[in-house]
Amino acid sequence: MPRPVAPERICWNPTQAAAFLRRNHTHYGDQLADLFELLLGTGMRHGEALGLHWTDVHLAERMLLVRWSLTAVNNNRLYLGHPKTKASRNWVSLAPRVVAALERQAALARAGQPKGTPLEGLVFCHPDGSPLRPQGVLVELRRRAAELGLPRIGVHDLRHTAATIMISSRISPPILAARQKSRRPETSILSGPAAASPCHDASGQGRRGSQRAALT
Repeated sequence: MPRPVAPERICWNPTQAAAFLRRNHTHYGDQLADLFELLLGTGMRHGEALGLHWTDVHLAERMLLVRWSLTAVNNNRLYLGHPKTKASRNWVSLAPRVVAALERQAALARAGQPKGTPLEGLVFCHPDGSPLRPQGVLVELRRRAAELGLPRIGVHDLRHTAATIMISSRISPPILAARQKSRRPETSILSGPAAASPCHDASGQGRRGSQRAALT
């Protein structure tokens, strides 16, 4: 019996992603704006970003280590554990604007602490240090995207959007596979006949129309 064809994913093109980030920083300027910057700038899974600890962030080296993942069991109980595969536990390089986003969060986390106190706990969390709920992030993503009239996507689609941006920037498949934390390019989102575009461009412009767009 043939396997059902998976529905085509929809993601934003670089111009749409840039507009979304710009709106978040100018209108909100909150930790979710920096969380979306991290997700779109690295292609990390949202559970990895929500489970990120300060002890795994190395801003001077512009690197972070993926060691934790936050999941919601039955959309209810939160579970903080290690990524399922060894390939997922990996170093991720950071673009300057992602570093700037994490530096903003670091400054807020240091406020009120004695000088020189090392940062601990989750990077993105509530004031009491408890983790953000994935469903809450999804609700805000869609609400803020709707304000700009952007296509409705899920938080996981930001990972595919990040890959589309990297492809448009002509990042080589091995580097892209590494950033997406897949051990081999052929097992990453680059595999298959849709390798030139990991998801459908929701604007209808196609890859050519977004080729020169950038997150500026």
